[in-house]
Amino acid sequence: GMPMHGQIEGVIVTAVEPDSAAHRNGLRSGDILVGVNRRRTRGVAELLAAMRAEATPWRLSLLRGENRLALLLR
Repeated sequence: GMPMHGQIEGVIVTAVEPDSAAHRNGLRSGDILVGVNRRRTRGVAELLAAMRAEATPWRLSLLRGENRLALLLR
């Protein structure tokens, strides 16, 4: 059947620098960011707005395959 990503509104992580804070905190290429600090991030503009609105640490809500994960990005 169709993958569930058809209904997902989020931001796909295309690349994570190997020694970046994002990588050290567990973010991986292919993850789909769907929220930051309880704000929905349906696109890059909303993601950037959410990150500008609050200082780190950021609570990221993301999808990895069929799993929903939460990461703290410091």
